Amino acid sequence: MKTRLLIILAGFCLSLSWWVSFNTGSEVMVDGITNSTVIVTVSSVAFSILSWFLFSWAAHSLNFKGIMLSVITGVVLITPFSGVLGPMAAVLVGLVAGFVAHMIQKKITCPTANRPLIIGAVTAAASYSILFAIILSVQTTIPIWDT
Repeated sequence: MKTRLLIILAGFCLSLSWWVSFNTGSEVMVDGITNSTVIVTVSSVAFSILSWFLFSWAAHSLNFKGIMLSVITGVVLITPFSGVLGPMAAVLVGLVAGFVAHMIQKKITCPTANRPLIIGAVTAAASYSILFAIILSVQTTIPIWDT
């Protein structure tokens, strides 16, 4: 049990200190895309924490591990789309990430129940599929912040 908490704590510290620079590190120079990436990553994490709090508060299961899980899922779910999405899409990804973090927290508290983990994985996969389809159908020109 303590090992699981230490792994979650290590992922939390890594995501806070390193992940934003990882998302912006692929740019050659600082421009609008870099600024947008930072805004998108931070807003995704913020709304992930907010939505996790609301889901956990409604289920009466607030604890410290959930906050760390929501930060980790917020940065992990926004990473593939951080240079492409805008702030409103980051809010939606953050809301999905908070829900996924809540489902992972339910799986951790009750290891024999597989339903929360399946629901979280299906939700993340469905949101990725929808975002990917939207990006492919809309992204035909250079983004406006790149000019």
